Amino acid sequence: MIFKILLLILAYLIYIEFSPGMGNIWWREGKFFPIGAVSIIVDPIYNLTLWNYSVWDLNFIIWLMLFIIIELFIAKLNEFSLSNKNVNGL
Repeated sequence: MIFKILLLILAYLIYIEFSPGMGNIWWREGKFFPIGAVSIIVDPIYNLTLWNYSVWDLNFIIWLMLFIIIELFIAKLNEFSLSNKNVNGL
């Protein structure tokens, strides 16, 4: 699960770096700024603008909630699949 969350963070940061709505989070004026990545991840806690529907793609908390919902859905599908196999005697 931790590996999946790390992949989610990496995918989010890559998306943000090349997003036309944001961009230049890691690289500014030819220099590497890792604090920009941390800032954009925690920014929704302080910046209410990121909770507007039009900028949900820039909100990491939205990404995390969708990830959790998808993971729970997949887990339920797997649970249903396993219980269905047991009922059918396979």
